[in-house]
Amino acid sequence: MAKGKTAIVRPPRKPRLGRRLAGAWGWQRFARLASGRSSERPGLRLFSPKRHYARNSAVAPAFPINGQALGPVARMKLGLSRFARTGCEVVATYNALAALGERPDLAAIVREYEARGVMLQGLMGVNPAAVGRFFRRRGYRVRTLTDRAAFGQPLAASQVAVASYWWVGPGRVPAGVHTVAILPRARGGVEVLNRYNDRDRSYVFSSLDAFWQAEGLTPIVLYILQKPESREAI
Repeated sequence: MAKGKTAIVRPPRKPRLGRRLAGAWGWQRFARLASGRSSERPGLRLFSPKRHYARNSAVAPAFPINGQALGPVARMKLGLSRFARTGCEVVATYNALAALGERPDLAAIVREYEARGVMLQGLMGVNPAAVGRFFRRRGYRVRTLTDRAAFGQPLAASQVAVASYWWVGPGRVPAGVHTVAILPRARGGVEVLNRYNDRDRSYVFSSLDAFWQAEGLTPIVLYILQKPESREAI
């Protein structure tokens, strides 16, 4: 230091809240906390899966569910949110299981995703990656497609798909992520369930490509699902 000059001592800057939390628990633990999946500190969850299961069990929807913002299903809880806003991944899981011959319990599906899968305490729904893990844990054969060139392949009669994609708002700008179950139909056609959250009907397209192109959708991931006993190629 030069003679005669006074050193300026500045107080240390406080790290941002996120970094302070991360320093205490580590980035991975912090991420689990943010997604509502912290198994180490379950008390930090801002909702009660047990209470949600008791409440959600009062709703017994019929297959298929179309229009998650319609009827009693709309009021079902998912983390800090409701089905009307963020329940599409749960609805797609339910519809896919039912189409594959199961008798799914919608409230139980919610409970599992609340334990491992919801994003931002459910305010952003379920992570699409958690959908594939859900079916793998049940022994289903799951093929994961993320290459745009492969999204148009036809479904076999024994297969069901779950797709997540960006939906577009005014001006063709991506406005959010939506997830649907897709069933095979004759001659390569497909039936899309819960295409819109406020319409009580499914939509049939001549092919998967026709579905993507109908409204300029941008697919994120396509899961092709098959029961383990099926002998068809996947």
